[in-house]
Amino acid sequence: MIGVKLTEKGYKVLINVQEWALTPRELRRSALLHELAHVIRGDCLRVKAEDATTPEAMLYNITADAVINRTLPSLCKAPFGVVNPEAVAREAGMDPNVMTAAIAYTVLKNKLGTVDHHKVVGLIQRVCFPVDDAAMAARQVQPSEDLADLFPLPVHLRTWVAQRVEWTVATESMVQDVKGHEGDEGDCAVAHTADTAELRDAAQKDHMEDALPQQPQRGGGAGGGKGSTWTPTQARTVALCDRVREFVRANGHAVRQRNRSYRRQGRWMLYPSRPYSFTHTFALYLDLSGSMFQYWEILAGVAKWARCEGAKVFTFDTEVVEWQEGKPFHAGGGTLWQPIVESAKKEGLGALVVVTDGDFFDRLEDPGLPVLWILTECKRMPFGQTLDMTSCVG
Repeated sequence: MIGVKLTEKGYKVLINVQEWALTPRELRRSALLHELAHVIRGDCLRVKAEDATTPEAMLYNITADAVINRTLPSLCKAPFGVVNPEAVAREAGMDPNVMTAAIAYTVLKNKLGTVDHHKVVGLIQRVCFPVDDAAMAARQVQPSEDLADLFPLPVHLRTWVAQRVEWTVATESMVQDVKGHEGDEGDCAVAHTADTAELRDAAQKDHMEDALPQQPQRGGGAGGGKGSTWTPTQARTVALCDRVREFVRANGHAVRQRNRSYRRQGRWMLYPSRPYSFTHTFALYLDLSGSMFQYWEILAGVAKWARCEGAKVFTFDTEVVEWQEGKPFHAGGGTLWQPIVESAKKEGLGALVVVTDGDFFDRLEDPGLPVLWILTECKRMPFGQTLDMTSCVG
């Protein structure tokens, strides 16, 4: 019925003439706010328009729709069956109130395994509200005497839409409402920046900022924003953390330790309601040899997650150094395995997670502990489990 597309000259709001004529005023308003939220989030920048029907693009669009629809309860009552935020959250095993599109996408992609059209269509059938055939058949053409009826929004937002509308006669599914971008990605990004600036200005003038809360994520790690713009690096970081968590659950355990300050401080304890803390028996080792430079952003994300989980984090090249959050990485020289083995024995670890390119200058000897190798290239290691970093998220 309605969708958005980004070109090198800016956004286009695509509206099906026949379906729009049959859509009530309140539902038109909700549908427009839904698409404007996609614009604010930058969802069209994720993929070229001709690739928008790939299974991965369809899957992400489902999660983005779910995040947006939870702020538009009136749209969820539409008879044509939109994405149900609670159903998507159930599929991903997440709280719908804090779910972000990037994390939900990653979780669902890992859950589906090999993502194909058949699996995505099956997911769509499970997470969309059912179509109300009787209500669809009973629809009548709605009068549209002026722009306020065609685009029932305050004046500045209505003007923004009216300047970009493009009427179509093609039947479009609400699940496939994001078309992506057409043209050079750099030029489209410039156009996106200009159009979203005008959109935010229009929303501010109409006092409608709260109606478009889906701000793009900036910093804070993958999924850390209130609504988030998907990037391959962020999604891959989340996927790696999920895989490490599965490995640790199967091969490690957490040690419960009493917080000394809890008893010492009496009523005014340093850790309110937390007399115990947990320390994991696994440690994360990050390879900082020169060839790993391009993966440092991913390494930093996984390191922060592991530290929050109570695990120790080390960097290594020819020696092992404990990682200190906030300090930048520095590229090292060659890579040695023996210092890692000695560090693991010293720390009394129960499992190792090693992020590396797999090129070591010395012999790889089994440390007698479960090892998860997260590799930048597909290689066979003499022991332990292996995970190809680049295959976690396509």
